[in-house]
Amino acid sequence: MESNHTQRLSGQDYKTLSLAALGGALEFYDFIIFVFFAAVIGELFSTRYP
Repeated sequence: MESNHTQRLSGQDYKTLSLAALGGALEFYDFIIFVFFAAVIGELFSTRYP
């Protein structure tokens, strides 16, 4: 016998979900900034130190 018991999210659940989403967004932003600056710094070092 299956039980389809659903429960509404509490305020703490919404807080946890929103903070996890914010952390994921900041991690993605950090990765994009790293990729951009790695290319820029790599180009600067390759032209200065052949």
